Parts: sequence; structure tokens; C-alpha cells
Amino acid sequence: MSSTKKASTRKLQRRLRGGGEENALYLGMATDIASALTLAPTLTTLFVMNKLDDAYGSWDEHRELIKEVLEEGNDSCTLKIIPPRERVVTHLKGPSKILSEKMTEDVWTLEFLYDDVIRTLVYYYDTDFLDVWPRDIVNIEHIFCMGAFAWRDFVEYGDDSKHIIKMFENRTKSPWIYALEFNHMKFPIHLPQSFQENGRTVSKKHFRSFKNSFFRKWWQKDYSA
Repeated sequence: MSSTKKASTRKLQRRLRGGGEENALYLGMATDIASALTLAPTLTTLFVMNKLDDAYGSWDEHRELIKEVLEEGNDSCTLKIIPPRERVVTHLKGPSKILSEKMTEDVWTLEFLYDDVIRTLVYYYDTDFLDVWPRDIVNIEHIFCMGAFAWRDFVEYGDDSKHIIKMFENRTKSPWIYALEFNHMKFPIHLPQSFQENGRTVSKKHFRSFKNSFFRKWWQKDYSA
């Protein structure tokens, strides 16, 4: 076997094992795992912190919908109550295979195979991401802020905002930050991601593109009119 082919084989084996850790964090995901896999297709571990709103279904229903999205390869199953003309379906690269799942009192861990890579979803059930994050949430390369909160929350929470800003600074590894434009009106757009329509264009900005002084000013500024 040629050296090139051997290297290609080793690379494929690492992908199938989920090698090359790439951690992502979704703040308030609910059932929207499709956006995370679309925006960061090489992620291997997706941490989620979500304070459940019973108006959007029970915790059991949330888990079943997430598995259905993965197994069907799109998120159409989560849009049944939305009028057809307003539905926006995010298509994945194909269906996933559920490999294992485990439940504890407040954490659901789901392992699945998607696009030939083994991924792990670590979902902290009924957990407020404005509190101190669980200690295993580290080395984050992607942060998804898709509507659960607005940047002005960092101001409105007063001294508590300093804690979450510190967690962003200490728990991340030069991450990309993603936000919905309509929900974060002054998010400093770096690269629009138009995989969704109907006003749900996603913007992303790279952490290292912030200047230190500008970074703090932007985080702590209330964008509202």
C-alpha cells in the first residue's frame, strides 16, 4: 500500500473513531441539533445547557425529537405546529445512527454516528447557562447563541454578567460564535451563513478577531434602541 493511501486510511480510521476532538457549546438548544451540525460539521462533542420551557414540550419529548432529527436527517419533525409556508427545514448530510444513550439525574449523553464520524451530545437538562458551567465544558471551539438570550442580558444581569464573560474567556479555545441576526441586532457580522430562510440568517464571528478593548466594550454594551 502506498504511503498516501496509508495516510488516507489512517485519517478515515480517526474520523470513524471520532478522533480529533472538537468541542462545541449550544446555549439553550432545546431540540435544534440540526443547526449545530450544519454550522460546525466537524464537531465531535456538543455540550448543551437548556432551561426547559414546558410550553415547548416535556423533557421526554425533547429527547425523542432530537433522536428523530438525527435518524431522519432533517429537522422537519420539530416543525409540525408551524404553518407550512413558515417552515424552515435544515437538511443534514444524511441520517445518523444512534449508538448509545445514558441518563443521569440532570445529564443526557447520546452517542451517534453522523457523516462517518462518531459524535457525542452531552445535554444538561434544565440547567441555566448563566450559572457556573459544569467543569467538563472546556476547550470549546464553537458557541451557538441562536435565540435563547440577547447580548443585553450580559448588562442586565449586573455583576453576574462578569461570571459568564469570564467563562467565555476561560472555557473556550479561540471559538467561532454564531447568532441569529434578528435576535442579536448589532452582532458584529463576519461571515453570513444563509442555510436558513425566513429571517433566520445566521452570522458568525471569530473570537480572535476581537481587540481586547473592543471585545469587552461589545460584550457589555446594550444594543437595544
